[in-house]
Amino acid sequence: MIRKVIIECLLLAVLPAGPAAETFYDRGDEGWFFYKSPPDPEPKTADDESQSQVAAADQLNDDGPEKIFSVSWLKKNLEHYRNIAIDDPTEENIRAYLYLQRLVLEKSSRFARMFQQVITGDPYLDAVSTRPIATWGSNLVDSRAQKMRQSVLEKIAKNAGILYIFSSDDFYSTSFTPVFAGFVRRYGFEVKEVSLDSSSDPAGILDRVQYDPRARAAFAVRVTPALFLMTAGGKTAPLVQGLVSQDDLARRVLSAAVRLGVVGEDEYVQTGAVQNEISLEEKGIDSTGNADSGRLPSPEKILKMLKQE
Repeated sequence: MIRKVIIECLLLAVLPAGPAAETFYDRGDEGWFFYKSPPDPEPKTADDESQSQVAAADQLNDDGPEKIFSVSWLKKNLEHYRNIAIDDPTEENIRAYLYLQRLVLEKSSRFARMFQQVITGDPYLDAVSTRPIATWGSNLVDSRAQKMRQSVLEKIAKNAGILYIFSSDDFYSTSFTPVFAGFVRRYGFEVKEVSLDSSSDPAGILDRVQYDPRARAAFAVRVTPALFLMTAGGKTAPLVQGLVSQDDLARRVLSAAVRLGVVGEDEYVQTGAVQNEISLEEKGIDSTGNADSGRLPSPEKILKMLKQE
């Protein structure tokens, strides 16, 4: 973690601040007639005056002159000293560039160490609070999530069914039917089986097949097999058009059941492989500040707005 943060900080400092300025050689089509009279200044409008006032306010809100060897200074000037060392590789020029590079690395290392100290133990920042890193802990969370997933899917099966649309002459449909049949048996779903071209199942697994070619247009079927979750009240939600595994189909059914109101969001969350769901927004965020004031809040103010201090 620390090494990754160091590398990211180093890259931010080394990357140039923007594209290089256009040079005389980039304007070769001008030939020797490179001198141009400056254009007449355009009359200022009310909008220009407003923008000038905003720019002046931004300057007043700055922390003062840019400090030499600060991160922003290094980001702007490190490439400059590197170019000097490349163009004129004297001992002094190369040493100056290497010392600046070393300074970037030291700043990055110091930031990474404090970064690790800050996130350790903070439930909103420490990933362990959401998902254990220890193998036994992650296995425990996975086992609990699997049991909850089984329970919630069985509840969904009691309150909703699956519409299964397929084509008997489609290789993918006949190949998927045994997978789908296993999923249905596992959770106890009621199924309405609709064939677009026949009244039978070539695989011999589905025994209540209805022939209805109108289903293609009614449910906007473009690819078979196509599956939809249906409630007793007639609401439907698409699950998939194509081939999926049983586990993927289970995740899709869970998501669709939430959209249809068959199960609640809390039940859905418990089926995920996380130990705790922690949200800053649920804790409460103070967003009453004026973002257009031209002044950025201090780090201390940010923490207070996020209700962390």
